[in-house]
Amino acid sequence: MPTDVFARTIANTTLKGLATGPMLGLDRTGLTDQASAMNAAIGANGMVEIPAAAGNASAHYGLASRINITRSNVHLRFQNGAVLLPNGDPGNMIEINGSAPTSWVPLSADAWTNACVITTATDPGWQVGDWLEIRSNKIIDSTPNTFGDALGDCHKIAQKFGTGPCQFVFKQPLCDDFLVVDGAVAGKAVILENIVIENPQFNGEN
Repeated sequence: MPTDVFARTIANTTLKGLATGPMLGLDRTGLTDQASAMNAAIGANGMVEIPAAAGNASAHYGLASRINITRSNVHLRFQNGAVLLPNGDPGNMIEINGSAPTSWVPLSADAWTNACVITTATDPGWQVGDWLEIRSNKIIDSTPNTFGDALGDCHKIAQKFGTGPCQFVFKQPLCDDFLVVDGAVAGKAVILENIVIENPQFNGEN
Protein backbone atom coordinates (compact mmCIF):
# COMPACT_ATOMS: atom_id res chain seq x y z
CA MET A 1 0.00 0.00 0.00
CA PRO A 2 1.18 3.62 -0.41
CA THR A 3 3.58 4.78 2.27
CA ASP A 4 1.29 7.45 3.70
CA VAL A 5 -1.61 5.01 4.04
CA PHE A 6 0.69 2.40 5.56
CA ALA A 7 2.03 4.95 8.05
CA ARG A 8 -1.47 5.98 9.14
CA THR A 9 -2.54 2.36 9.53
CA ILE A 10 0.51 1.59 11.63
CA ALA A 11 0.03 4.73 13.72
CA ASN A 12 -3.48 3.64 14.63
CA THR A 13 -2.51 0.10 15.62
CA THR A 14 0.89 0.33 17.23
CA LEU A 15 2.01 -0.83 20.67
CA LYS A 16 -0.44 0.08 23.42
CA GLY A 17 -2.29 2.28 20.91
CA LEU A 18 0.59 4.79 20.83
CA ALA A 19 1.78 6.59 17.72
CA THR A 20 5.18 5.78 16.25
CA GLY A 21 7.09 8.39 18.26
CA PRO A 22 8.53 7.61 21.70
CA MET A 23 6.91 4.50 23.21
CA LEU A 24 5.64 5.98 26.45
CA GLY A 25 5.86 3.51 29.33
CA LEU A 26 8.13 1.12 27.45
CA ASP A 27 11.83 0.97 28.27
CA ARG A 28 14.13 1.64 25.30
CA THR A 29 17.41 1.01 27.14
CA GLY A 30 17.41 -2.75 26.45
CA LEU A 31 17.66 -3.47 30.18
CA THR A 32 14.13 -4.79 30.83
CA ASP A 33 11.91 -7.36 29.18
CA GLN A 34 9.48 -5.81 26.67
CA ALA A 35 8.21 -9.08 25.18
CA SER A 36 4.88 -9.14 27.04
CA ALA A 37 3.91 -5.66 25.77
CA MET A 38 4.87 -6.56 22.20
CA ASN A 39 3.02 -9.89 22.39
CA ALA A 40 -0.11 -8.13 23.66
CA ALA A 41 0.03 -5.59 20.82
CA ILE A 42 0.53 -8.27 18.16
CA GLY A 43 -2.30 -10.37 19.58
CA ALA A 44 -4.69 -7.40 19.67
CA ASN A 45 -3.82 -5.62 16.44
CA GLY A 46 -1.86 -7.85 14.09
CA MET A 47 -0.16 -4.85 12.50
CA VAL A 48 2.47 -3.37 14.82
CA GLU A 49 5.38 -1.01 14.28
CA ILE A 50 8.42 -1.01 16.58
CA PRO A 51 9.62 2.62 16.54
CA ALA A 52 13.10 4.03 16.81
CA ALA A 53 13.89 7.09 18.89
CA ALA A 54 13.53 10.58 17.45
CA GLY A 55 15.52 11.07 14.26
CA ASN A 56 15.91 7.30 13.81
CA ALA A 57 18.29 7.16 16.78
CA SER A 58 18.68 3.68 18.23
CA ALA A 59 15.97 2.39 20.55
CA HIS A 60 16.87 -0.86 22.29
CA TYR A 61 14.07 -3.21 23.36
CA GLY A 62 15.20 -5.90 25.76
CA LEU A 63 13.83 -9.44 25.50
CA ALA A 64 14.19 -11.83 28.43
CA SER A 65 11.40 -13.91 26.87
CA ARG A 66 10.26 -14.46 23.30
CA ILE A 67 8.04 -12.53 20.95
CA ASN A 68 5.49 -15.25 20.15
CA ILE A 69 3.38 -14.86 17.01
CA THR A 70 0.43 -17.18 17.46
CA ARG A 71 -2.12 -15.69 15.03
CA SER A 72 -2.42 -15.18 11.28
CA ASN A 73 -2.35 -11.82 9.49
CA VAL A 74 0.56 -10.20 11.33
CA HIS A 75 2.79 -7.42 10.01
CA LEU A 76 5.61 -6.66 12.43
CA ARG A 77 7.60 -3.67 11.16
CA PHE A 78 10.82 -2.33 12.66
CA GLN A 79 11.83 1.27 12.04
CA ASN A 80 15.51 1.83 11.30
CA GLY A 81 17.18 2.06 14.69
CA ALA A 82 14.63 -0.08 16.54
CA VAL A 83 16.70 -2.99 17.85
CA LEU A 84 15.84 -6.13 19.82
CA LEU A 85 18.48 -7.09 22.39
CA PRO A 86 18.58 -10.32 24.41
CA ASN A 87 18.18 -9.62 28.12
CA GLY A 88 19.37 -12.85 29.64
CA ASP A 89 18.73 -15.85 27.38
CA PRO A 90 15.32 -15.70 25.68
CA GLY A 91 16.30 -18.43 23.20
CA ASN A 92 14.84 -17.56 19.81
CA MET A 93 13.84 -13.91 20.03
CA ILE A 94 10.90 -14.26 17.61
CA GLU A 95 8.91 -17.47 17.16
CA ILE A 96 5.96 -18.20 14.88
CA ASN A 97 3.90 -21.00 16.36
CA GLY A 98 0.83 -22.76 15.04
CA SER A 99 -0.28 -25.96 16.73
CA ALA A 100 -0.87 -29.59 15.93
CA PRO A 101 -4.33 -31.16 16.19
CA THR A 102 -5.56 -32.04 19.66
CA SER A 103 -7.98 -34.71 18.45
CA TRP A 104 -8.00 -37.12 15.52
CA VAL A 105 -10.72 -38.67 13.35
CA PRO A 106 -10.12 -41.92 11.42
CA LEU A 107 -10.48 -41.87 7.65
CA SER A 108 -13.29 -44.14 6.49
CA ALA A 109 -11.89 -44.62 2.98
CA ASP A 110 -8.42 -44.78 1.48
CA ALA A 111 -6.94 -41.47 0.28
CA TRP A 112 -4.44 -41.89 -2.53
CA THR A 113 -1.38 -39.97 -3.71
CA ASN A 114 -2.36 -37.13 -6.09
CA ALA A 115 -5.97 -37.28 -4.92
CA CYS A 116 -7.48 -34.18 -3.29
CA VAL A 117 -10.15 -35.83 -1.14
CA ILE A 118 -10.37 -37.52 2.25
CA THR A 119 -13.48 -39.16 3.70
CA THR A 120 -14.70 -39.56 7.29
CA ALA A 121 -17.66 -41.66 8.44
CA THR A 122 -19.33 -38.69 10.18
CA ASP A 123 -18.95 -34.91 10.13
CA PRO A 124 -16.21 -33.81 12.58
CA GLY A 125 -17.32 -30.18 12.25
CA TRP A 126 -14.40 -29.03 10.08
CA GLN A 127 -15.22 -26.17 7.73
CA VAL A 128 -13.98 -24.70 4.45
CA GLY A 129 -10.83 -22.71 5.23
CA ASP A 130 -9.72 -25.00 8.07
CA TRP A 131 -6.33 -26.69 7.85
CA LEU A 132 -6.14 -30.45 8.36
CA GLU A 133 -3.16 -32.61 9.19
CA ILE A 134 -3.45 -36.12 7.76
CA ARG A 135 -1.32 -38.85 9.33
CA SER A 136 -0.88 -42.60 9.16
CA ASN A 137 1.22 -45.25 10.86
CA LYS A 138 3.12 -46.03 7.65
CA ILE A 139 6.80 -45.17 7.97
CA ILE A 140 8.20 -42.83 5.31
CA ASP A 141 10.25 -44.98 2.95
CA SER A 142 10.77 -42.64 -0.02
CA THR A 143 13.77 -40.87 1.57
CA PRO A 144 16.35 -41.68 4.25
CA ASN A 145 14.40 -41.75 7.52
CA THR A 146 16.80 -41.90 10.45
CA PHE A 147 14.13 -41.29 13.09
CA GLY A 148 11.46 -43.62 11.71
CA ASP A 149 8.96 -40.83 11.04
CA ALA A 150 5.48 -41.76 9.83
CA LEU A 151 3.63 -40.14 6.94
CA GLY A 152 2.06 -36.72 7.46
CA ASP A 153 0.57 -34.01 5.25
CA CYS A 154 -1.19 -30.66 5.80
CA HIS A 155 -3.91 -29.25 3.54
CA LYS A 156 -6.53 -26.49 3.58
CA ILE A 157 -10.17 -27.45 3.04
CA ALA A 158 -11.53 -25.96 -0.21
CA GLN A 159 -14.89 -27.79 -0.34
CA LYS A 160 -16.98 -29.97 1.94
CA PHE A 161 -19.69 -32.47 0.97
CA GLY A 162 -22.11 -34.59 2.99
CA THR A 163 -22.50 -35.33 6.67
CA GLY A 164 -22.03 -39.09 6.86
CA PRO A 165 -19.93 -40.01 5.08
CA CYS A 166 -18.33 -36.57 4.85
CA GLN A 167 -15.82 -35.63 2.17
CA PHE A 168 -13.25 -32.85 2.37
CA VAL A 169 -11.67 -31.54 -0.84
CA PHE A 170 -8.27 -29.82 -0.95
CA LYS A 171 -6.82 -27.49 -3.58
CA GLN A 172 -3.51 -29.37 -3.55
CA PRO A 173 -3.15 -33.13 -3.97
CA LEU A 174 -1.93 -35.47 -1.26
CA CYS A 175 1.76 -36.34 -1.43
CA ASP A 176 1.35 -39.93 -0.18
CA ASP A 177 -1.18 -42.73 0.24
CA PHE A 178 -3.15 -42.48 3.49
CA LEU A 179 -4.79 -45.87 3.86
CA VAL A 180 -7.32 -47.16 6.36
CA VAL A 181 -5.19 -50.27 6.93
CA ASP A 182 -2.34 -47.97 8.01
CA GLY A 183 -4.48 -46.23 10.62
CA ALA A 184 -4.92 -43.01 8.61
CA VAL A 185 -6.41 -40.16 10.63
CA ALA A 186 -6.99 -36.42 10.23
CA GLY A 187 -7.25 -33.55 12.69
CA LYS A 188 -7.72 -29.80 12.62
CA ALA A 189 -4.39 -27.95 12.92
CA VAL A 190 -3.63 -24.27 13.49
CA ILE A 191 -1.55 -23.13 10.51
CA LEU A 192 -0.54 -19.46 10.54
CA GLU A 193 -0.80 -17.47 7.32
CA ASN A 194 0.20 -14.00 6.09
CA ILE A 195 3.07 -13.32 8.50
CA VAL A 196 5.38 -10.44 7.53
CA ILE A 197 8.41 -9.38 9.61
CA GLU A 198 9.85 -6.26 8.00
CA ASN A 199 13.35 -4.88 8.63
CA PRO A 200 14.09 -6.88 11.81
CA GLN A 201 17.18 -5.76 13.71
CA PHE A 202 18.85 -7.90 16.38
CA ASN A 203 21.90 -6.85 18.39
CA GLY A 204 22.37 -3.95 15.98
CA GLU A 205 22.38 -6.26 12.93
CA ASN A 206 19.70 -6.09 10.23
